[in-house]
Amino acid sequence: SRLLSVGEMATGLAHEVNQPLAAILNYCHGTQRRLEEGVDDPVKTVSSSMKLIMKQAKRASEIIKRMRSFVRKTDYQCVEFSINDSCSEVSDFLYQEALDHNITFDFNLGDDLPDLVADKVQIEQVLLNLMRNAIEAYSDCKKTHRPVIISTHSTEGYIHVSVEDKAKGISSEGLANLFEPFYTSKSTGLGMGLSISQTIIETHGGQLWAESDGKTGTHFYLKLPLREQ
Repeated sequence: SRLLSVGEMATGLAHEVNQPLAAILNYCHGTQRRLEEGVDDPVKTVSSSMKLIMKQAKRASEIIKRMRSFVRKTDYQCVEFSINDSCSEVSDFLYQEALDHNITFDFNLGDDLPDLVADKVQIEQVLLNLMRNAIEAYSDCKKTHRPVIISTHSTEGYIHVSVEDKAKGISSEGLANLFEPFYTSKSTGLGMGLSISQTIIETHGGQLWAESDGKTGTHFYLKLPLREQ
């Protein structure tokens, strides 16, 4: 998996870095709209947005560093962190995008879950990709109720996360090719997000897969092994 071609690597990098850049653009547009509508404290509004923008810019920088590490076969940046906190943080990154598409995030997070020991940036990148895919699943769907359901729980030795949408679902043919590099159903997609996500999860010793009836929505599942710090 490390012996990716230069072209594949460039495509993957473009896809991954585009996510924090899109978030930065959303923050800018959202702030501009609020300023035009008139806010009581414009300085505070801009200051809050700048903090979010800086966080995303730092995230883009971290993604590039992780991509380099992936190619150079250096160790991952393993830290101890809460998967529930990461799910909440990623949903915050996508808040404006969800708002623009009338999406609601519904959480069913397990209580007292053990912390993960993994590369936090990479795991959050996978969560971001899955949640954004769930949002985009509603783009050609006329349903007014548009939830993205994020659930977590633990079993002996594993943390489980699921991201579910209630859109049109994915055909059996689509499911068979879903994690293939460059396969995409989006006119603007590169087809690398799920392929990269699956590689990240498998490199951490876990699994990532999807289920759908092709009619009422799609369910993405991932499980990651628990390790001692």
